[in-house]
Amino acid sequence: MNGINKIFLAGNLVKKPALHKNKNGKTFSFLKIATNRYSYNEGNWDKKTDWHSVLVWGRKAELCERFLEKGTPLAIEGFLDNGQNDKTLVIAMDVHFLGARTSENSEISSSDAPAEPEELLETQNSIPF
Repeated sequence: MNGINKIFLAGNLVKKPALHKNKNGKTFSFLKIATNRYSYNEGNWDKKTDWHSVLVWGRKAELCERFLEKGTPLAIEGFLDNGQNDKTLVIAMDVHFLGARTSENSEISSSDAPAEPEELLETQNSIPF
């Protein structure tokens, strides 16, 4: 059986990306994405932030370097790669710019914030399994 290696991430950019070239002259950029997840534990919502390393190649890397700033919300479609040193890396196939910074301190507007924990609980309780 063939497996499936597909990942979707939606989060905020941790720092402005820098553009690099490999020895063959192909451009690339590493993005650091922060995502939040919540779990309900003994009557309280616990928030956990996960940090993801994303590799973007070619024209998409150039656009990321040009238009993205720290705090920018974005979505990534790609796959996981363990590479040579067994460090998991997301290889981006598509990068979706979801918005722009709202101020110089990189705060995201409340409309871009993740769902409130109460909304997550309602969704969790409505899942039929």
